[in-house]
Amino acid sequence: MSNLRYTLVAIRKDIGRFLKDPVGLLLLICMPAMVGTLVNLAFGGSDDTPTARLMIADEDDSLLSGLLIGAFGQGEMAELINTESVTRAEGEREVYKGRATALLVVPEGFGDSFLNGEPDTLSLLTNPAQTILPGIIKETLEIMTTGGGLLREFLGPQIDLINSESGSVSDSFSDQTISSMAVDINNLMEGASTWLFPPAIKFENISADTTSATDAEASMVTDEEKTLLWYFFPSLLTLLLIFAGMMLSSDIWKERQAGTIRRGLSVPFPVRWMILGKLLAGTLVVLTVLLLAAAFGRFVLRLPHQSWLAGALFLSLTGATLISGMTALQVLFKTERGASIVVMFFVMVMMFGGGSFFPLEAMPDFMQKVAMYLPNGWALIHYKAVIEGNSAPGDLLVPVIILISIFILSWTFCSWQIARRWGSGSA
Repeated sequence: MSNLRYTLVAIRKDIGRFLKDPVGLLLLICMPAMVGTLVNLAFGGSDDTPTARLMIADEDDSLLSGLLIGAFGQGEMAELINTESVTRAEGEREVYKGRATALLVVPEGFGDSFLNGEPDTLSLLTNPAQTILPGIIKETLEIMTTGGGLLREFLGPQIDLINSESGSVSDSFSDQTISSMAVDINNLMEGASTWLFPPAIKFENISADTTSATDAEASMVTDEEKTLLWYFFPSLLTLLLIFAGMMLSSDIWKERQAGTIRRGLSVPFPVRWMILGKLLAGTLVVLTVLLLAAAFGRFVLRLPHQSWLAGALFLSLTGATLISGMTALQVLFKTERGASIVVMFFVMVMMFGGGSFFPLEAMPDFMQKVAMYLPNGWALIHYKAVIEGNSAPGDLLVPVIILISIFILSWTFCSWQIARRWGSGSA
């Protein structure tokens, strides 16, 4: 019997064992599906763009505070942020109970302080359980306050003239004051006309020439097509890989307890060919599950995944590498318990740090940098480039070589460790 035939026998043996005990395969499929369902329910079971609930306590009740608050309800901002007028106490209660995204407090005297050129403070209390939406509100508010400060500097003399004649914005002004202000503003506009009419910086809207675009460029996923499920589905696939690596690598201990490893060490063939068959059998299982899951996402969920088949094949190779790497980690320890503890530690690190439990886009910047150095995070980045149509076939050459190299090294080390620790056969 040749080494290749011996490997094929090992593959058939393990596939038969998996089919006789399908509970593990069902768990492999159900665990990521369960996580995805829970996340989808947590976001309201909808792919609609999430909106922020902004509580506003206007303690100033002036014209300027009204303009500031009204800016949140203009244009696209109104679709992203829902505002509600409340008291400070009501707003704090809503935020602390997690029912609101943020509370904006406009203090009394804000309008007068602005007109007098005096510093004042707007208070923004954000919900710590949310990250993206509070950040949007904060950035929007910073833009508004910066623009208001620049406007105050630009129209400073005119505003000072209003303050010198009137005690509040609601007072009326004399005809002389109004005409003087009109002349001053006209002079300011004439001075700025060199930059404004025409503007010093122009932009040109260029339409892409789609007649010469390649099929890959024409099929790129746009930002409008990327729903919440689009971002989370690839993470679920890598979560499936992690569970598969953990489950299939621990099977080496069952083989040892059943005496299969001992018998494999006694035959006149190096044990590495039996181990190779075991790893390839696990890879076939992962490939089958990934193809079904990727096809389900593309054709049933209607996710705009381009090159979904190539992406599934790439993830399958990643899964093979994870299975071989975790198996090598398993046999590094003398007991199954010690091995399972260490493997579980690495699994938790990959799940929460590599973008499998949370989409990379929702993670802080420093965590996204960490994810690039974890196996699942690294694979997730390349996989998304494939399904977005941003990766040419040649771009995957180096990642594929890296994965195959790690697989071979892990397989070789695993075979040597089994032969050395568990028997006296040839590795």
